Amino acid sequence: MKLILLLALFMLPIPLSGQEMGKSGNSSIMIRMLAMVVPPELGKVYLISDDVRTPEFDIPVNNVSEPMKVFRRILILKDSKKDAILCNIMLPEEGKRFVIVLAPAKNSGYTAHVIRTDDLSFRKEDCFFGNFTHKSILGKLGTSKFLLESGKVAVYRPEGARSGNFYDIAFATRGAEGDRILSTSRWPVDNQIRSYVFFIEDPVGHISYRAIDEFVVKEK
Repeated sequence: MKLILLLALFMLPIPLSGQEMGKSGNSSIMIRMLAMVVPPELGKVYLISDDVRTPEFDIPVNNVSEPMKVFRRILILKDSKKDAILCNIMLPEEGKRFVIVLAPAKNSGYTAHVIRTDDLSFRKEDCFFGNFTHKSILGKLGTSKFLLESGKVAVYRPEGARSGNFYDIAFATRGAEGDRILSTSRWPVDNQIRSYVFFIEDPVGHISYRAIDEFVVKEK
């Protein structure tokens, strides 16, 4: 009788918490989020997959969020106030650690750019660049150079530090009128961070950029 009762208990359905989505095969997927901009009227959001949803949270713009556990790789980001869909998120089949960068979509909501962070594709000292302007961006990261076309994202790595402690950095725009310097600066060498750099454009066509650093802690 005791054995029958014990088996019956194991057969009872186990309720999922707000962040415990899906099947054990996808367990322990951790995501962190970052938005280029958040409209002041947006408020809190949540992620949902099928009928399972996370608790509500704020999307950070000045830092990468704390890790959030999900259990499925197809997610929907929704507005808590209006229950409107902000974007669909598809995580790759490989990997269990991701940063999701949210860029404004043309009409409304966001476009999700997923970066896998538990392999060597996005390492310490790397920079994730997103060009959300109508022009191409030229970049110089120390001795490393790149050209990032309009609407594209890519990961680049600084090289050739001066005196071993800083990089010469320069960004420029390329358009029909030619190349124009956007910014020149120096970035200190820091092998404990990786960065996110966004090029954005205001309604009158002025282009600027924003850089956000993420301190990378080695996982146990």
